[in-house]
Amino acid sequence: MYAESLGVLLVLAKTMLVHQPLPDFDAVERAAIAAPWMLATLDALARNVSHRAAATALNIHHSTLQERVTQAERHPGWVLHDVDGQMRLATALMARRIRQTA
Repeated sequence: MYAESLGVLLVLAKTMLVHQPLPDFDAVERAAIAAPWMLATLDALARNVSHRAAATALNIHHSTLQERVTQAERHPGWVLHDVDGQMRLATALMARRIRQTA
């Protein structure tokens, strides 16, 4: 990925390189440690338009995904089943990827 393709997210990328504390990033890190399936589930939620699509991407039943979402929401402390929560999650996951490559 090239910096110019990030648009406004370039600001986030530059912030991540300074290693400033970011509560959402820390929440995703805690979630990733909580269960072996957690990070893949969070990523599928952020990348798909519906829970059914996320379940399909994970190759699990949608009711299993719903159970995971209920458990996962405890870690970041925000709702993951609405647009705002998914946007926040996607941004936190992007921050995690940026920090891992920095």
